[in-house]
Amino acid sequence: MRVAVPAKNSSTKALDRLFGVEPPPAAKKLRELLYCAFFVTDHTTHFYVLAGPDCVAELWVDHVHIMVDNTCKMQVTPSSFTVQPGQKLRLDYHNHSVDYPVDVWMHYNGGYTDLQPGATWMEKYEHCFGPAPSEGWAKISTACSEYVLPIHCL
Repeated sequence: MRVAVPAKNSSTKALDRLFGVEPPPAAKKLRELLYCAFFVTDHTTHFYVLAGPDCVAELWVDHVHIMVDNTCKMQVTPSSFTVQPGQKLRLDYHNHSVDYPVDVWMHYNGGYTDLQPGATWMEKYEHCFGPAPSEGWAKISTACSEYVLPIHCL
């Protein structure tokens, strides 16, 4: 059975008093050092294991399907994203077209150009990470068609 350091220190102090013993200064400092080490590990465990995960935004990963038919008509599914408060969003873009490469350009001025038919781009950026609501978009285009995919961060 494991006993926490504060309980051990209390027991030790009670025994000291019971037997009328005054521990030397080095023993008192060693007890205090042990208690400080316990305090740090206990609070670190509480933060990172027990309370910390509640403070981290949930990551939502989704897939954007891009299809350009042989008449250059583009279909994008889903047609938009609405991200709830406390969530982040990361997207993968898959070009299902047979003939057309596509460009995916993001609101943050980065993206992927010339995504070949059958290829997938896994975006590294996570949307909706801030505390305030915001709007973003992905401009998906070919030489003959374009679609703007809205990203709503509530």
